[in-house]
Amino acid sequence: MKKVLYVIGQFFVRIGRWIKETAWIQPLLIVGGIFAVILSINPIYQAIKAFNDDRNSAHEYYKKFQVSLKGVDTSNADKLLDEIYANENNNSTSLDGKKFFLVFTKKECAACEEARDGFEKLSSYKVADLGGSAFSLKTIDVGQDTDEDYKESNSSAKSAFEAFLDRNISYFEGYASAAQNTNYYLNGGISDETISKIESAEVSNFSTPTIFLVDFTDNAPGSYKGVTGVFIGVPGTTSVEKAAFLADAWNYTGEFAAK
Repeated sequence: MKKVLYVIGQFFVRIGRWIKETAWIQPLLIVGGIFAVILSINPIYQAIKAFNDDRNSAHEYYKKFQVSLKGVDTSNADKLLDEIYANENNNSTSLDGKKFFLVFTKKECAACEEARDGFEKLSSYKVADLGGSAFSLKTIDVGQDTDEDYKESNSSAKSAFEAFLDRNISYFEGYASAAQNTNYYLNGGISDETISKIESAEVSNFSTPTIFLVDFTDNAPGSYKGVTGVFIGVPGTTSVEKAAFLADAWNYTGEFAAK
């Protein structure tokens, strides 16, 4: 074994001596090394950029507030809708004084990407500018992979979210009704066609981001508490404009006010 290692070592020694004694090969190796470094820079840069883009994507932002579909009819998402319903009907007080946006999102969604700036900007608003209720956000990813056998609860469903919609269609019918009772609807902010899509709760035509304002504070309009706002997407070209729209929804001002 030592003899073999010695032979291998001597081979590399001879190569090193030849390079050292052959003057013309040294510049060639230096130039080759420089080109190798230059050619490797772009792939490395692109790999780092792709990693950072994914880490800083809207999808990753919304995941920080995600309510899980895992668990079929006992999922946190199902429990949240049950809790909202129970509080709306005075069968629970667990949400008293609470207010939040519930946003349905998905990864490949340009409108979700655009809305993200507005939510981020709104989160920096002072509580006083939000009617005394601090900004709060909950999200449900319609493309969520739960690794659950969701077909046990609904054999026709092809995804966890589709099974979720099938289980909770009566709630979405109620949300559609709530949408028609908002000033935003009366002011032409949301169409009957869009409301019909919410009511049908069909995964094939479910729009993202669908946004519900859930309000159980004393600032809720009239005497009604629960889902007090329903809209699709966040208009605006800048984060400031988008946040202003969301603030209007939150505070029942602008397009969300009675006229």
